Amino acid sequence: MAPSPDEEAKVRAARELVFGQATKPRFQWQLPAFTAAVLGSYLFYFYCIEQPDSPPPPPAAAPLPPNVVREFPDGRLLMADGSIHRRP
Repeated sequence: MAPSPDEEAKVRAARELVFGQATKPRFQWQLPAFTAAVLGSYLFYFYCIEQPDSPPPPPAAAPLPPNVVREFPDGRLLMADGSIHRRP
């Protein structure tokens, strides 16, 4: 037995009242918008308020003389001819 059009209207009205949807579910934008607002506020706080208080980066190392290939961690210099010298 098929429901009458009046019963279908009642069911549709009940679904609208209980579930907040008639035939198609609507996209709920409130939660993504709230999440984006909280994340944006945190990023603003971190990059504009907290990060400027960070210490500045260390200064760049002094440039090596032209015949030096590399400087070792203990301060010795590897020369282009393969010899190793102490830093003057």
